[in-house]
Amino acid sequence: MKRKIITVMLFIICLVNLTAQNSKRYYPSVKNILNIEQSDKKSTKSFDFYHQWIEKITANFYYKNLQMSTSPRNDSFFYSMDLIVKKENTFHIGNSGIQLILNNNTSDFSAPIPIRMEEYLKLNSYFPSFDITTYDSKNLKQQFEIMNTVLNLNEEEIMAQFINIMVTPLSSKATKFETFLVDLKREGKIKLSKEKYKNANLASIVSEIYNQKKIISSSILFDIYIKSSVKKEESKNMQRFYRNLINKDYSEYISDIVSYQSSINLPKKGVTLAIPSEIIQLVKDTTFEKISDKLLINPSSISINHLIMQEENVIECKIENLDFTGKNNFYYILPNENILNKHPYLDETNRVLEIKKSNEIKNISLFLRENSIEIKMQIDSNAHYQTITIYKNDFKL
Repeated sequence: MKRKIITVMLFIICLVNLTAQNSKRYYPSVKNILNIEQSDKKSTKSFDFYHQWIEKITANFYYKNLQMSTSPRNDSFFYSMDLIVKKENTFHIGNSGIQLILNNNTSDFSAPIPIRMEEYLKLNSYFPSFDITTYDSKNLKQQFEIMNTVLNLNEEEIMAQFINIMVTPLSSKATKFETFLVDLKREGKIKLSKEKYKNANLASIVSEIYNQKKIISSSILFDIYIKSSVKKEESKNMQRFYRNLINKDYSEYISDIVSYQSSINLPKKGVTLAIPSEIIQLVKDTTFEKISDKLLINPSSISINHLIMQEENVIECKIENLDFTGKNNFYYILPNENILNKHPYLDETNRVLEIKKSNEIKNISLFLRENSIEIKMQIDSNAHYQTITIYKNDFKL
C-alpha cells in the first residue's frame, strides 16, 4: 500500500512538471516600467506625438531579467533587461518607408533581446521638483532663471555681470555704475540716492531693490537690459549676457540642460533598421545597377534625444556602430543627395550622383517632428567628415 502511494505521488509530480513545461510563460509588460505617464514627465507636451507612438508599438513588448538603478540626484536612470515580442516584430516609422524589425535573422522572433538603456535628465540635478511640461522654449526669462541656477550665480554676481557687459555709459564723464543707477531709476522705477549708493556694495542694492519691489533684482535687470518686443533682439541680448560665462551659444547650452536624453546598447544586435532604396540604394560594383530593395542595418547602439530649442522641438534618433548584416563592403548611391544638398555653384540638374562605399558611413540620424522627417548621414571620406541630408518629407507617426 505504501509503495502504491509513493508511485502515485511520483506520477502526479511528473505530470505537473510536464504540464508546466508545455504551458506558456508569463512575462510582465514593458508598459509597467516605461509607461506613457512617466514619459510625459520627462519632456514637454510638444513630444506627445512621439510618446503615443512609443506606447502603441510597445503594447506587445515584454521583458525578463530586469535590473534598475537611479542616480542619487535623480538625473540619470539605468535599465537592463531582456526584451521579448510576441505578436509581431516589424514596426513602421510613420509613412517614411523605414521599418524597425526585431530578431530579423532568427527563426523565432520572440527570442529574448538583451538591451541596456540609460536615461539622462540633467535638469533634475538642479531643479528636483521642476515640471518640464511647464517649460517654454520661447520664454527667455524662464531660461534666464534656469541658466543662473545652473551656473550657480547669486544676485550680486548677476548684477555685476549686467553692469560689466550690458551697461553703456551715458557720456564720457559718466561711469558704468553711475549709468546703471540712472537705468534703475528710469527703466526700473527704483529710487536710489546717487550720493548714498555711489560707493555702496552690490549686496545693499540687491536688498534695496527687493525692499521696494518685492521682486529679486535679477528679474528687474532682465526686464531692463534683455527683454525686448523683438525676439531676435532679445535673443542677442541673452547671448551677449552669457558670452564670457559659457563656451557655447546659450540656446544650445540650455537645450542640453532641459532636454531628455537616452542611449540604448544592443550587445547582440537584435534590432534591424530597414531603409528603402528610395533613401539609400545599393548598387552593384561601381555601376548604378540596383541590387536590393532595402538596406538592412543592425546597430549596436542607438541614442535618442529630445531637442528642445527656440526654433522648434525635434526628436533626434542617432543610429551608431553599424553592421550591415553581412554586407559590410558594398556600394550605394543617395537618390536625394543632389536635391537636398546644394552645391556652391552647380545646379542640381547638372550634378551626377556619386557612388559611395559603405565603410565611409559613420552614423545615420533621424530627426522626427510632428509633421515632418529629416534623415542625415555622416560619412568619413579621406579623413574628412561630412554630414549629408539624405531624406526629407512630410511625416506622420
